[in-house]
Amino acid sequence: MGEQENTLTGRRKAPRLRVQLAGSGVTRNGTSKVTILNISRHGALVEMQEPMTDAVVGKEMVVFGPSFEVFGEIRRAQGRHVAIEFDEEITHDELVRLRAVSERQPLLSQETQWMRQARDWVCGVGGRAGMD
Repeated sequence: MGEQENTLTGRRKAPRLRVQLAGSGVTRNGTSKVTILNISRHGALVEMQEPMTDAVVGKEMVVFGPSFEVFGEIRRAQGRHVAIEFDEEITHDELVRLRAVSERQPLLSQETQWMRQARDWVCGVGGRAGMD
């Protein structure tokens, strides 16, 4: 199946894992706290703090999560949900790790998750997804 056929049938390039990870979304317009709702090797669905308009579609965004960061392009915006296509695929191992992180910390508040993510970033913990 080619990419064109996926578009016509509505099928995604890759299955998505449901997660709930606190992070940050950085665009040319600023930084916002986000919640990563699902993720695949090719992209993610994130929930922003504020509703987004179609004006952000096509804009670049960097998503920082628990010990990872990915660069991508906003493909769709609907309310507070933004779909991002990554510039480079992340590895299967990285997806498994992120799912495990999500499952280990389901009871942490968003604020606590954001604080941990910020602390890890300041301390230089983690790195670009898929990079060894």
